[in-house]
Amino acid sequence: MIEPIQTLAPKAPHGLVERIANTLLKLIRWRVVGTEPQIPKFVAIVAPHTSNWDLPLGLVCGFATGLLRRWPYGFMMKDVVFRWPVTGLARRIGGLPIDRSRPHDIVPQMAAVFHGRDRFLLAITP
Repeated sequence: MIEPIQTLAPKAPHGLVERIANTLLKLIRWRVVGTEPQIPKFVAIVAPHTSNWDLPLGLVCGFATGLLRRWPYGFMMKDVVFRWPVTGLARRIGGLPIDRSRPHDIVPQMAAVFHGRDRFLLAITP
């Protein structure tokens, strides 16, 4: 068994969202382990993407660890999600619309997101 290098969860959660997220992780008996990258921009590969529950669980883990408080972030989502009535919510939680009918344009779309930002975390669920 590989021992975790460090637990990302902070000693005392900051704010209500992080407290709720930590409580949810305890209820489902999950813990987040690993180290936070010490670089200004990175892509987090969240795999395997097996269900629509991956998004809420990923957000819970990100908020519980404080990672989503410390980093400007975004994650790729099918552009069909960005329709009324959830458009505002999808953008507010960090969704970045991807036009999957033009798959050859995805890399330039994501490069444009990174361009001009000093710090950024991009989550991809292949």
